[in-house]
Amino acid sequence: MEAAWVLMSIDIFSRMVLRLLLGNDPGSMKAKLFEIPITVLDRTTLTSTICYVSFETANPWGTIILNGCHLRRKESPSPSMSTVSCPEYPELQEKLHRLAMARDSLSLQVTILTEQVGAQKEKIRDLENLLAAKANNLDSTEELLQE
Repeated sequence: MEAAWVLMSIDIFSRMVLRLLLGNDPGSMKAKLFEIPITVLDRTTLTSTICYVSFETANPWGTIILNGCHLRRKESPSPSMSTVSCPEYPELQEKLHRLAMARDSLSLQVTILTEQVGAQKEKIRDLENLLAAKANNLDSTEELLQE
């Protein structure tokens, strides 16, 4: 496949990297790239504010070569953790680190909220059972009063 350079804003690139870090399948990642409006450009026309990804360099193992920097998923204590080796873009490394920390924080919050929702469901179930028992008690009381 001929190299195609994708022109995208830093924001779109950040979302793409976040999807990659969150563990999307690399095959579907390429499909996501096609959803982004693309412009085929010569490499020399790209400026420092534009990030580009070569479709040839995105392999099935999740490695993307970006302006000569390698972004790759690898095995780590957390299966969704990724590493970036790019001395030219320390702000990208910092942003990825902040995103990883935010993701871990959100994951913890989701776990806590899931447990709270489970507890609330149990309380609601208990209250519904109590309400049904009171409704039956009320019905039997009304029947006794009518007799």
